[in-house]
Amino acid sequence: MRSRVTRVYMPIFLSAVTYLATQGCSNTDQVPPVDTDITPNEPTPGRPPPSTMGSPPAETNVPRVPPEFDPLPLRVGVSKAKDLLTGLPATSSELSQAATPEGFKSLIDTWAATPQFDDTMLRFFADAFQQGGLGADEVQQFALALERPNNFEYYYGSPKVRRALNEMFARTALGIVQEGRPFTEVATTTRFKLNTPLMATLLFVDAHPRTDSFQAVQDSWLLKRFAKFKITATYNVDPASGNSVPIPIAESLDEKNKNFMRWSLDAKYGCRPLAVDFTETGSLAVEFAYMALFGDRVGRCTLAPAFELSEWDTWKWVSVRKATNNESPTVFWDLPKLRAATEIVVSTSRVGFFSTPAFFARWPTNPTNSFRGITNQTLVVALDTSLNIPISASQVAGTDEGEHARAGTPCFGCHQVIDPIRNFFREDYSTGSTPRPVASPVSGAPLAPGVFTLGGGDPGKHGVEALGAAIAKHPDFAKAWTQKMCVWATSSRCAEDDPEFQRVVRAFRDASHNFKVLLRELLTSPLSTFASRTKSSDLNGVAVGVARRELLCQRLSARAKRSDLCQQDAVRRQYDNDDGWYAQVYSQGLPAIGHLRGESLAVMPRVPGVLFQPAIERLCRFYADSLVGDYLYGAAVWPLQKDIKDVRATLDEFVSVIMGVPESDETYLELRATLQSHYDDTLALVKDLPHNRVESQALKSTFVAACSSPFFSSAGL
Repeated sequence: MRSRVTRVYMPIFLSAVTYLATQGCSNTDQVPPVDTDITPNEPTPGRPPPSTMGSPPAETNVPRVPPEFDPLPLRVGVSKAKDLLTGLPATSSELSQAATPEGFKSLIDTWAATPQFDDTMLRFFADAFQQGGLGADEVQQFALALERPNNFEYYYGSPKVRRALNEMFARTALGIVQEGRPFTEVATTTRFKLNTPLMATLLFVDAHPRTDSFQAVQDSWLLKRFAKFKITATYNVDPASGNSVPIPIAESLDEKNKNFMRWSLDAKYGCRPLAVDFTETGSLAVEFAYMALFGDRVGRCTLAPAFELSEWDTWKWVSVRKATNNESPTVFWDLPKLRAATEIVVSTSRVGFFSTPAFFARWPTNPTNSFRGITNQTLVVALDTSLNIPISASQVAGTDEGEHARAGTPCFGCHQVIDPIRNFFREDYSTGSTPRPVASPVSGAPLAPGVFTLGGGDPGKHGVEALGAAIAKHPDFAKAWTQKMCVWATSSRCAEDDPEFQRVVRAFRDASHNFKVLLRELLTSPLSTFASRTKSSDLNGVAVGVARRELLCQRLSARAKRSDLCQQDAVRRQYDNDDGWYAQVYSQGLPAIGHLRGESLAVMPRVPGVLFQPAIERLCRFYADSLVGDYLYGAAVWPLQKDIKDVRATLDEFVSVIMGVPESDETYLELRATLQSHYDDTLALVKDLPHNRVESQALKSTFVAACSSPFFSSAGL
């Protein structure tokens, strides 16, 4: 009888396109479109499934037969846990340690202390808190606060601002996890991980508020403090010599210096001659002052940036505190103070994940929507709750009767829940997504006090601080985040009436919401390992699906000991190397996690579509050039070996590292023999081709076979 490897995986293995075969093809292959064959949203236990137009009526009173259960071996659960947390393969010694529950849990703690864990969690939190993926249009739409962001392209400001906004709360959440603090602080924290340019951005938005009609406020606290605020772009010509005298940036930023807010123009930054100095006053001057910090265009010239490149990658904890009484907030241009600061003062509270610029940019509002959308997304992120909420009479209090849908209409119930909660936002922010100007009227009906209609709110508190406090003490917080981790680990919801799911929820809650305890309990649980039957596995079956883009790219980078090989962190014109554009575009052919507005369950691909395997092979072929064999532009990870023993050692690594199957596993020897056969056959084939190092081509082809195998391209195998 043939083994499972031969029966199930060999056909796919042998169908992998060899690296050699690609050398005879055109190098103008089109990038494959995104794979859209994904698992549809699964119904939440206790809720009806989405309607299916045209489907025959479902049979009623038909008992559901649980799927056949085949428990997975220990290697699968251990390898899956390490892969999810770090992207690295499990070793034979780790499999031995994981033979006991205590040993397995201690491994989770060990992996959570690695740099690869930090990389993985940064991407997970950016997605889970819906903070990532901002483009130029979204940043521009964010309150119109970052004026003309495309002008930043003249230097480096705009792409780096977007990346910093994407990372701000992911780094904050990771910091909370690293410190072992209650994970509920993601809703209440006023400490954020910031770099200096991001501190300046937050302070600029605070100092440059807009009304509900998106109009810049001319009597902001900044313009009251600096009543004659003016910015000037000048060549600063010396009358005696007629030569331009550069103004040091430090003087331009010093309020006590005669050159305060006078900025030097320099031809090397693309200036066209100015007949006279460029001058602006009022709110436009505030905008230009912010842009000048990033080396943006002021007048007809692009200025030298005030930030050092290293400042973009220097992150620290900073408390963002609301000013008290007549205290003056921190000004955004005081870079010497910001570089040393551990606290900045703002006019309006910044609390938790839902008041970050990135969240406002992802879910912008307007006078008609009036924070309903962003309120709903806040509930989706924090409590796994969307608009499908039962309504009770007690939840009507605080609702603005003039704005929500009429009683009896389909939208009435949703508005009854959302409208009182969104008033927490409206108290502190305008629909321009900036701090609400002092004494600025609220558009629409008079503003009622915010009420947390889901229970747990404090009627004596107001604004986003009260919203964060209500979320943090809500009884569903632990359940919501346990469910999110179930979806992350298995691409499907766990059954919430599953005793094992409820055990993990209790462990998380009883540990004061320590996130590492949640990881430890869930990833060693049969909910994730499928080592034994659970009510969730009866509902969903054993989950072995495609590796999502986020996981696969992290896996490739970690196992090749390279940083961000798919260029997931790159933004336009900011790639790490010359091949960065190709890497990023090729990786777009892989299915990824997605979020739909109002949907509490992320779109999690599980089933490979017809384009999945070609996309994997294309990416593997692309990286075979730089990671394996001869490489013209640097050192390969698996270089060409002259000694046959070294070649064999490389093939060993292709199985244990790339495919992630340790030597102690029963499938190792057969997989290793398959790769050896592939290498030998390809070596014999390429000898007749000119202009090729045959050993290098054979090694590259074998790497592609390992990289495009189901062991690398799947999750949970």
